[in-house]
Amino acid sequence: MKSHLLACTCLLLSALDLSAQWVQKASGTSVALFDLYFPNRDTGYVVGQDGVILRSFDVGESWSALSFPTSAGLNAVHFLNGHEGWVASDSGLYHTMDAGDSWTLEPSLSRDGWYDIEFSDANTGFVSGEDGKIARTADRGQTWTILSTPLVRKLASLSFPSAQVGYATGVGYNWQFLKTTDGGLNWVMDTIRPIGNICSLEAVFFTSETRGFIGGWYIATFVGTDDGGVSWSDLATAGPVDLYSIHFPDSLHGFACGWHSTFCRSQDGGDTWSQYTIPGFTGNLYAVRFLDAQTGFVVGDMGAIFKSSGSTAIHIPPRATDMKVFPNPLANGTVLHWETLSACTGLMEIVDMQGACVHRKTISGVQGSVDLTDVPSGQYVIQLMENGKLLHREILLINR
Repeated sequence: MKSHLLACTCLLLSALDLSAQWVQKASGTSVALFDLYFPNRDTGYVVGQDGVILRSFDVGESWSALSFPTSAGLNAVHFLNGHEGWVASDSGLYHTMDAGDSWTLEPSLSRDGWYDIEFSDANTGFVSGEDGKIARTADRGQTWTILSTPLVRKLASLSFPSAQVGYATGVGYNWQFLKTTDGGLNWVMDTIRPIGNICSLEAVFFTSETRGFIGGWYIATFVGTDDGGVSWSDLATAGPVDLYSIHFPDSLHGFACGWHSTFCRSQDGGDTWSQYTIPGFTGNLYAVRFLDAQTGFVVGDMGAIFKSSGSTAIHIPPRATDMKVFPNPLANGTVLHWETLSACTGLMEIVDMQGACVHRKTISGVQGSVDLTDVPSGQYVIQLMENGKLLHREILLINR
């Protein structure tokens, strides 16, 4: 029995680096798929090469093709609600008012390439294009104004964490990004520092006005900031990662994808990331979007649509020394020990992957233990406060 337990423990640990429960969904196409969006949990849209656009009404279980008025590449899709949406394409910006059954070309914008769409509120939206151009609307798309920016490159990605603050990244082997603090009327160019690189920046996502992430490819990069882009830190601690897309459905759970089936996940707000590939798929992944911490999608080459749902197995990454928990994983045991650098006073909580607290205990001091006899097997987060700072660690309970 003991040798069987050890074998199971090793098997579980070696499997932690593999993947979530990914299931490939039939797309009915073999072209590359570039973006996806869900205006509500049931309804989703995917766009890609050759004017391909797909729609799902069953949380991404099945997809059907829609008619689209161009065979140009469709680069991004965004919906304001269940019926009104936009598609940015290589031949202009398109609009629908009937959930994608019909589309019209926006006449006020050029038929050049447009690459990303973001709305900062119900009326104010942005589309990024070639040569540093950003189109802005303040009336829900009835009129658009073209803005010039200092970064004269193809602007691949936009992120607005608030109505006033937004960010944009540009392709072209540079280390620069754009920021606005006045609702997108004016944009300032800045450089990622102190890290040096000439990566082509492809993805940006900010979870607040000051905390955000940028990814890119060629000379791979994955960086994060906590001060609105003044300074950046390297997040690719497991090695180079080439990224096309970053998404957070909430402030804690982050996802990213890119070259060669690369997929990254964070469960601590982006402090640390696990990296792996989707088994059996070797193409590039161009977009990721999660509906919550567990249910999400990636799309990519060869018409690939993968759906993840239910529990996920992820790598427990090495963490800073401000908090230790042991043994971790906790196999066939009941008591978990913890240590911190300075005294903690207050509540310690064990939280499951859906955010529900399964165990709570009042603590005081720099070390202690917690009896988890009644907590079932699974992956959890232990969290507590140290001098006003939230400390958290992933823990794994097995063979309960």
